[in-house]
Amino acid sequence: MNLKGLDQVRNSEFYLNAALGKIKYAQLGTTPKDRDKKKELIEKEKIKMIKTSLCDALTRIIKSFPDFDNLAEFYDKLVETSLDKDTLRKELSTLNWGAQKIDELTSETVRKMSSADDKQLRKIKGAYIGRVSSIMKRLNRPLDFLEHARRILLSFPSVKTDTYTLCISGFPNVGKSTLLSKVTTAKPEIGAYAFTTKSLNIGYFDARFEKVQVIDSPGTLARFEKMNNIEKQAYLAIKYVADVVVFVFDLTEPYPIEDQLRLYENVLEMDKPTFIYFSKQDIIKDDRIENFIEENKFINVVAKPDDLVTSIQKQMKNRFR
Repeated sequence: MNLKGLDQVRNSEFYLNAALGKIKYAQLGTTPKDRDKKKELIEKEKIKMIKTSLCDALTRIIKSFPDFDNLAEFYDKLVETSLDKDTLRKELSTLNWGAQKIDELTSETVRKMSSADDKQLRKIKGAYIGRVSSIMKRLNRPLDFLEHARRILLSFPSVKTDTYTLCISGFPNVGKSTLLSKVTTAKPEIGAYAFTTKSLNIGYFDARFEKVQVIDSPGTLARFEKMNNIEKQAYLAIKYVADVVVFVFDLTEPYPIEDQLRLYENVLEMDKPTFIYFSKQDIIKDDRIENFIEENKFINVVAKPDDLVTSIQKQMKNRFR
């Protein structure tokens, strides 16, 4: 989902001041071509400039937000967990109502200005600005909510939902980010403490004629309502985006092996093809890993990052058989 077009949403006063500033400094009726214009025509142009400035601003906000009825499943679920979609639709609709009201008021005011004298023009213009200000002030609540929504949407990870995806799963600080850096060109922030991953780290590698997206998915797959925002993103990425998962075990036991095995079982419940990788192999005796594999009857074990890449390439090839 492309969220780059989500510019900051301001309050009504900002947009009103911008519109009124345009007519204040507009050079209407000052050029030789315009000097013979009637006061009526100049005031009509100012009214139309106010309308264009405000309606363009409101329409730009509306169009910058994604179509919430046609999101990829991952983003649809992410929006549902982070925002009230009904309120989003309602507030966007309210902005559209405001733009329509300003447009209707402008047409009505321009008609009233026809054949009006200077005194009447000033009165009509003042009444117009007052009514437009009133309409814009009614939009402050939706504008505030949409700025809140914009900030949340900008915190979403840039996941390519139509790209073949490998999710790296396992407890925090067991070597997932290190594995990501070895199989892709990504340079994730690797901390010395648990729960240092503040966002979904994403990288890519080439597999024949197709790119593979690799997501370092932090979290412990606790009950969904107890997960923090990053853990929820990770859970949803595995469930709705992952084509394959690699589970990282750390036999140096920063977490009890029983807990790691329990988390591994939870991952298997996602019903995704799953590989097993052992981190920190340089400080673990080979027979410890071999015995662990035999005890748990593991299959699909990859010994090295290069082996993982090769296994993924075979997995992708099998899709077309």
